[in-house]
Amino acid sequence: MKSSPADDGILKLLLPLALQYLDEFVQSELLARKLAYLCAKKLSQLCSVATDMTATNAVTSSPVLPPSSSPQSPLLPGNM
Repeated sequence: MKSSPADDGILKLLLPLALQYLDEFVQSELLARKLAYLCAKKLSQLCSVATDMTATNAVTSSPVLPPSSSPQSPLLPGNM
């Protein structure tokens, strides 16, 4: 499940309020569990997106070299 930009905007608005009342969340086990679940879900989404971006960048940025007929490196003095 991908998050939409609207979700990120709401998160930016609600996070300071949630942090302001963090003591009350800790006192209520149910609210603390819900908050932990939502935070873990969002972190999982962010990690998934970062992993996908890293994999995409690695595939597009790695050059594919053709197989060489000689096992020697072309930069060695004997190959010039």
